[in-house]
Amino acid sequence: MPIKQAYQEFLDETIKNLHQGQRLDVQTILCQVFESLMESERAVFLSESLDNKGNGFYSRCH
Repeated sequence: MPIKQAYQEFLDETIKNLHQGQRLDVQTILCQVFESLMESERAVFLSESLDNKGNGFYSRCH
């Protein structure tokens, strides 16, 4: 996933959370940015390492 797409997904998720009345704090924002970057980097890694699928991805945000 390209970085631009990762950030767009982050913004979409943030807007959805705000509409649901959730509070956003610095930790939540940074965690979402971090996860978006990790997913993007994983996609690049997998596209360049076809024989190595790794262990998958899971959310690290609480």
